Amino acid sequence: MNCPRCGTETPDDSVYCPNCGTLLARAAEAPQAFSAPQTPPSGPQADTNPLMAGVLNLFFGLGYVYLGYAKVMRVNAAAFVALMIVLYFVAGVVTDGLASLVIAALLSADGYQKGAGLSGYISAERPAPSAQSRA
Repeated sequence: MNCPRCGTETPDDSVYCPNCGTLLARAAEAPQAFSAPQTPPSGPQADTNPLMAGVLNLFFGLGYVYLGYAKVMRVNAAAFVALMIVLYFVAGVVTDGLASLVIAALLSADGYQKGAGLSGYISAERPAPSAQSRA
C-alpha cells in the first residue's frame, strides 16, 4: 500500500509511514494482538509547516534543521548549513550573486517539498531511533 500523504510504498505491517510518519489507516483498522506499540518515526514532524521549511531553506538550508533531519547529502545537518554559508559567499562573489540566488531557490523548493511530506530531490536522512523511543 502507498502512504496517502506522501505516496511512499509502505510494508504491509506498518503502522506509520516510514517517510513522513503518517498513521496508516490499514494498520489502524486492524487489531494487533500481542504486539508492542509502534511509535512514529523521529524526524520531520507532521505538524511542521511546508512554507516555513521553504522560507528557512532560503537561509543556508536551515529548513532541514527545522524539519528535524540529521543528515543532508550524507553530511550532518548543522555542518551542511555551515557549508552552505561558505558556498553562498564564494559562489556569490564569483558570480555576482547569481549562483547564490539559484542555490537558495533550489534549497527553498526542496525544503517546501520535504515539509509537505514529499521526498524532494536532495537526499536527507532522519535520525536513527534512540533506545528510549524503542522501549
